[in-house]
Amino acid sequence: MSTAAMVYIEPARKGSFINDLIVHVSDPDSLFMTKAVGKFGAATLSAVFGTFVGYALKSVTGQQDQLTSQERRWLSKFPKGDVEAMIDAVEASIKRAHTVIGEGATTLNIKKSTTSLLTLDDDTKSYVNANIPGLQVTTKTVGVGAYDANSGNGRVFLHGVGKTVSFHVDKKKVSATTRQAISKSLDRYVNERPSEIEVVCDEILALDGRIRKLIIHKAKWVLP
Repeated sequence: MSTAAMVYIEPARKGSFINDLIVHVSDPDSLFMTKAVGKFGAATLSAVFGTFVGYALKSVTGQQDQLTSQERRWLSKFPKGDVEAMIDAVEASIKRAHTVIGEGATTLNIKKSTTSLLTLDDDTKSYVNANIPGLQVTTKTVGVGAYDANSGNGRVFLHGVGKTVSFHVDKKKVSATTRQAISKSLDRYVNERPSEIEVVCDEILALDGRIRKLIIHKAKWVLP
């Protein structure tokens, strides 16, 4: 969001899935959150950030609580892509936390001090690990930010959503034109030039409708 806010995640202790999240704010008035939500003091900044992260944790497990009107106002001012990106960012850790469910534990409680934040169980494990195929092939305008030609895996920026997602392309099944468009988009991205391409793809979705991954079948260059 801003170099004025530095976020540090301390490694989990041995045998634990708990990470301490530390946010150091050097200039609150210059933060993206300040621009989005308005000027506020350190206490309110902490509440906004806590709401933002808490909503992400509960969304990824299908446990969204009823938000207060204030929390709803705060979240509504964040770009949709930023909210989805935060949910995507915590998803991998929450998946790992669920590995103990069914392997000696039936529930896992995540707490802040003595306050319960999340309860993970078989239902949340099924929710967070579900991959739902999109209903139809879709066309999207994307920019390639990373691509491994050997594996066919990479990441693209979804302009319509405002976040990056992973993608896969089977180089044995797609045309040379598609591979060239993907490589050209990446090259232009690295050189900070417009890099949009149009892709025909299948979507892999989370249960809450977020796009997790694209399976690209065709790609073409759309810029002059």
